[in-house]
This record gives sequence, structure tokens and C-alpha cells, in this order.
Amino acid sequence: MKSTLLTAGACFALFLNSFSTIIYVNPTATGNSNGSSWTDAFTNLSQAINQAANDTSSIDSLFIAEGTYFPDVDTLANFRMFRCPAQISLFGGFPATGNPTFADRDWIAFQTILDGDILGDDDGTIATRGDNAKRLLMLDTYGRLDGLIVRNGGDNTGGPGAGLALIGTNNREALIENCVFENNWVTDNGELIYEGGAIRGAAINGTDVLEIRNVVFKNNKAKFGGAVLYGGTLKANNCVFIENEATMGSAIVAAGTGNGSGPATIVQNVFYKNNSVTGVNQGDRSGVIGRLNPSSGNISVINSTFKENTADDESIIYGGNPTLLPTYTEFNNCLIDHSDTVVAFGIYTNDVVQLNNCVTSSTEGLAINGSLDINDGTINTSNWQEGASITYMIEDTSNAVFVLDCNAIGRNEGLNSILPSSILNGLDLAGNQRIQGGTVDVGAYETSTFDRPEIVQVDTTLEVSNGPFDNYQWLLNNTIINGATSPSYIPTADGDYSIVASNNNACGNNSSLSIPVVLPTDTIPSDTSTGINETNLTSVRVWPNPVNDVVQLESSHPIQNIWICDMNGKRMKIEQNVNQQVYVANLPRGIYFIEVKNELNTSFHRIVKL
Repeated sequence: MKSTLLTAGACFALFLNSFSTIIYVNPTATGNSNGSSWTDAFTNLSQAINQAANDTSSIDSLFIAEGTYFPDVDTLANFRMFRCPAQISLFGGFPATGNPTFADRDWIAFQTILDGDILGDDDGTIATRGDNAKRLLMLDTYGRLDGLIVRNGGDNTGGPGAGLALIGTNNREALIENCVFENNWVTDNGELIYEGGAIRGAAINGTDVLEIRNVVFKNNKAKFGGAVLYGGTLKANNCVFIENEATMGSAIVAAGTGNGSGPATIVQNVFYKNNSVTGVNQGDRSGVIGRLNPSSGNISVINSTFKENTADDESIIYGGNPTLLPTYTEFNNCLIDHSDTVVAFGIYTNDVVQLNNCVTSSTEGLAINGSLDINDGTINTSNWQEGASITYMIEDTSNAVFVLDCNAIGRNEGLNSILPSSILNGLDLAGNQRIQGGTVDVGAYETSTFDRPEIVQVDTTLEVSNGPFDNYQWLLNNTIINGATSPSYIPTADGDYSIVASNNNACGNNSSLSIPVVLPTDTIPSDTSTGINETNLTSVRVWPNPVNDVVQLESSHPIQNIWICDMNGKRMKIEQNVNQQVYVANLPRGIYFIEVKNELNTSFHRIVKL
């Protein structure tokens, strides 16, 4: 799915959708290493970025082939870092062979990794991060990352934005999509410090824009904003936040710097197993999403799933510390599933939280818990379902996919009128049609549905006219027909035929309405021109029936001729001097009569061709 970052600057929109001059990077290239083509690609990403910085007049994009890239020491910062100049886009996911075009990109199959673990010795403890890049990536003013894995940024001495820092003296605008940020830590001797483990984009004047789409944040750490700390305007669509950690905003923090934060629109995201740890200041009201003083601007969270997030104290889902200006945060069509007894929302004076059409498994969602007095601010609810038993059809914890069961609370219980167009006419986080059954589900995923199977009769064959379905089972008079598990079936007896059809991991009415079938009689019109005697011979046996390819014959007298006729008596096949087999594979499906003539007499036998 392709979309464009919407900004106030038309030049930036043009920049995102056109390639003026491209620098190519491929670690396996063997040419002149000047970046002019895939053959002559740079093998060192730092050198390619330096080339772009030295020629900002025309170069706007780096195409980077699959592989793992480590930063060189930056001459300005005096530590390892990829410093990207303004108006540069980095596109990963190209195969490392041939001359791939932009259409050949596959960022999942051809992983392009920017790695801050220089020695490759990280073991999950701070003690092994002394060699890591303090800040792995830096984007200046305007920038785009697409199809990259950014991992292991942050050494053991701290530095805000361990994975990516947005800098610049003018209004900053960045688009990050189809990326993974993992294991980026802002720590100092084991303590969480500073901001933005994966991405730090503190605003200069509140008009900065950060858009993240289809990005996974996993195991990133900082004091504020374990995954993302932003100022200005944030758009977070179709992202997954897993096991990130902070003292406030284990996933996201709205940080008011300069003239404060702009609005945040957080649409169709999953927040799973993020943890808010005890902070130095009790006023850091934790939360997966946090608001940091003196933040302003509205935060809107729409159709997002919060599952098994935790907090040592304060609040689990949302936390806002004292704000100078009135703030407004709303949660719409959200699924909140956690068993922690810590309160879900913690707010101060000037904070207003609105909860619309949300479902939570907790009974502590709106409780007053010690120092967390929600009466400091205001919480309003509309159709807030607390203490719900939430069940799932799909519960894939490895990929944070949580699809509601067919009869689960929250299925078809969202509010369509509050949906942005991206959801109303789009797909859910798994790529399925977003609204099924007329009403949106709460959370980031939609439970798939299917329509009742319908049967039509085409000549002598019964067929399912809609679907396709994953599973089929035909029934005759409500009794299972053994082996009849295809989308079509040729009846062999009179009666009422129906089918049970279903789709895996989907809900619907799986039983069709029955259709009555009356088979024609076995009589064949008399053929006086051949003088056939229509007396049946019990000494002739024909099998199997139904048949796919070959009819087997057994007769007490030598067989002379075989005629095969359709239901109208039209002869479809003639065989002479037959021994024991007749091939019928080339005949259409249907009901046929075999006319067998031997030395004694002629007999007729009805067969079903599959």
C-alpha cells in the first residue's frame, strides 16, 4: 500500500514522490564504488551518505541493497553515526543481485539492516553495549526512511534518540515506513535516561511533522518515550509496539518543547507487553502513551489494541503530568486487555480524557488508586465496557496479532462515524477488509466473515456459486456424503442436497439452503435403426460408479460393442472389440448410459462421470 506524507510544504511532497539523482549501495558490488549504478555501487553506506551530503543540489535518494551496514565515526559528532543531510530518502529492501528497480523491492525478503552493535557482542545487558553507536541515525530537517531495520543503537553512556534523531534548525518533517526499530536503548550504566529510544523528534516550534506507517518497534528503551518521543504533529498508522520500556510513555510520549506539541493521530496500532517502570518523579504518570509537560495539542487514539501492557505504579495505558495548558486525549473503538491491577488512566488538572466505544477486561480502568486520583482531571465515557471477558479467534503473540472471536465482546461494536477514511474504506492491520458485517470491530484487527454458501444446479451437477471456501461437505437429506468435499457434486440419488462450507479463521452462516434433486429414469429411447434388444443382462458388470477415468467391464460372454450415451440418448462414444476397459476421462461431468452388446444380448447401465 502506497501513500504520501501530507505536509504544508509542496516541495517536500514532490521530493517524496520523485527521484532526481540516486546513489546505489550494495555490499557485494565489485565495480568502481562511486554509487552511480548497481554495478558501481558504494559498498560502504557511510561513504554513500557523505557523497549525498557533499552534493545536496541533485542527490535525493539512496537505494540500498540487502545486507548489514555499520556506521563509520562521524567527523562532527566524533562517534559512530549515519548522519543524513536534508531532503534525503533512504530506501532499503533491494536484492543484492542484478539491476533491481524500485518495483523489485521487498523489505521483508531482502533485509537491509543498519546495526549499531559494532562488535556483534550484545547479549541483552548494558555491559556489552560499550562499542555500540551512541546514536545510530540522524535525519536533518527533511527525510524519509523506507524498508530498513534499525537496531542496537545506544551505547552505555546515554544519548537521546538512540535509533534515530531528527535535527535541524527549520521545521522538521520526516516519514518513516516499512521499517523495524529494535533494541535501541537510551541508558546510562543501566539507568533509563533522556528521550526516544527508537526515535526522538522533539519540536522546535510545534509545527514539526513525524509520520510513521507500518513500523514495528520492539524492545526499545528510554526514560521518556521508550519507542518514540515527538514534538509537533505525529501520525502513527498501522504500527506495532512490542516490549518497549520507559518510566513514562513506554511506547509514545507527546513532548511539549518550544511552543508545545501539535496533534497526534494514532490509528490502528497494537501495543503489546510494553512496560512502564518506576520513575524518579512520582509525577511521571507512566502509561503506554504519555504526555510530558508543558505539552499541548489533542491526542486521538483510534481502533487500537492494548494487550498485556504493565506498569510498576501510576498508570498502564495513559499518563499525563501537570500541564500548563488544557489538553484533550481521546480513545475511540479501542480494545484494552490487561490483568494488571494498576489503574489504566492517570491524569492531572487541565487533562481531559474521553473514552468512546472502548472495551476493557480490567475492572480497574477508572478506579482511584492511591496517589493516582483521576479526579485531578476529567474522564468522560461513552459506551465504556469494563470487566469484559475478551476472547480471541487468533492470538499470535509472536507477531502481536489479536483477532476477536466470533461471539466476543467488541466484535461489531465499534462506532463507524468516528473512523478516518483510511479505516472506513481501507484494510485492518493484517490487510483484511476493515469493516465486515456493517459495523467495525474494536481494536486494530477485524474478524473476517463470510456469506452463507449458495447452491445452483448446472445440467446434472450441483455447484457452490459463491465463495471460495476453505472447506466443503455435501449432505443428502441432512446426512454426510462420504468423500463429497469439493465445490461441486453430481447427485447419484433423489433427495434434498445441501452443503456445509466454511473458511478458516472466519465467522459466518456455513449451512446452505437445500436444493431438491430428482434424477431422470434409466430408460434410453429405443433405437430402431440398430435393432437393439433392451433386455438387461445381469451377467454384465460395470464399475466403478461414479467414475473418473476408466470404466471396468466384466461379462460372461465376449463383448462386441460399447455405446456411451448422454441423458438425451445421444451417442458420445463407440468402442468395438472391447476387453475389460473403456476410457471416459475426456467426457464432461454428468450422467451417462453405457450400452453393452455381447454375443448373447444387449444391456444398459447408468454411470456418473466425475
